[in-house]
Amino acid sequence: MRIPELDGLRGLAALGVVVAHAYLHPMFEWMWVCVDLFFVLSGFLISRIIITGLVATETQGLQGGAFSLRNFIIRRILRIWPVYYITLAACVAIDLIANQNFDLQNSLRAITFLQFTHHYLAPQWNAGAGDFIFAFNHSWSVAIEEQFYLVIPLLMIAFRRKPSVAIGAILSLVPCAVLLRSWGANSGILIARMDALALGVLLAYYTTSACVDGRRKLTISKLTAAFLATTGVVLISLDQFGPNIPPLTVRSLQLLGFNMVFAIFLLALHEKWLGEASSLLKSGVLVFLGSISYALYMVHVPVRGVLLQLTGATTIGDTSPWVVFCYFAVSLVMAYLSKKLIEDPINRLKHRFPTLLPHIQIDRREEECLLHKRPQPPPPTARSLASCGATAGDSLGLQSEVISLAAK
Repeated sequence: MRIPELDGLRGLAALGVVVAHAYLHPMFEWMWVCVDLFFVLSGFLISRIIITGLVATETQGLQGGAFSLRNFIIRRILRIWPVYYITLAACVAIDLIANQNFDLQNSLRAITFLQFTHHYLAPQWNAGAGDFIFAFNHSWSVAIEEQFYLVIPLLMIAFRRKPSVAIGAILSLVPCAVLLRSWGANSGILIARMDALALGVLLAYYTTSACVDGRRKLTISKLTAAFLATTGVVLISLDQFGPNIPPLTVRSLQLLGFNMVFAIFLLALHEKWLGEASSLLKSGVLVFLGSISYALYMVHVPVRGVLLQLTGATTIGDTSPWVVFCYFAVSLVMAYLSKKLIEDPINRLKHRFPTLLPHIQIDRREEECLLHKRPQPPPPTARSLASCGATAGDSLGLQSEVISLAAK
């Protein structure tokens, strides 16, 4: 079982990235930020899995715990590595056949899944632009996600009994990311992109933080959400009417603005503030794109690279309509084949590595109240549930098992 709205949102993000990398028209250039929409979604979904598991561990009082960090990492490996390394192998083969200038040192660096960490050893955490291998430089975002998968569980486990400390630490990463980008740090490293992931994590904590009487300790009203979204739009528009601010700072604040808008949109989706409008995300086309989003992200840049080599053009936008059609069509077909032939068979192995131990039965009220060390409340009434918006989360199916299956 998957969450159609979130699949649709992933579909929009994937389509935006593919369009942005085609450089068809300046009006589409902003779509590069769709990568950060992926980050916000990952931060939210992955954190919900971990929070649910840690809550089960505490409430059930089991030795060894209900949350399996080992299985969590194995599931992430099964999800990420097969398509990643097959795409890498294809890029190496194309480079050898077409260019005969294979760079062994850069290729070995690309093979490690923690690539792009070399920036941390360079001045200002920026080693400059450099392709590891033909048509594979877009793997920086995969590196960020993989590093996030290692860091965030350890942070949450370390402060599982003091969630306020974990929340404070994660919140502090938002301005850190903005400042580092403003100072010239490479935007392809985890710490410089942590504002998007951190906002997703904070949203995960918020949506699991109901208190004793069915009310949240902290409630974000529609008015507050609208104010935060408006602030995000203002930040996005800084280059249009803002004061004389250094370009790096403007770009960094604009990215923060986009991430704020993405997070508020996800909150509105979770709280069912969008009403019937959210059903648009359930459209068959968007859900399909969401189901192949990871493979589509991985293969579209190599497809673009091959087409540009064949045509001698600089961008897809400089080519004929037939080449543009081939760029989108071949990327979609290869992503679909990847899903059917690689991802689906491997994903069927995930049931052997449950993130939550299968014999644990998690009571949602226990989950939400444990985060604040409150006594377990009596079963809430329908009225109290409606007042705190709990039914909104349930209606999206954001329980633990659904999340674990829906996460990227």
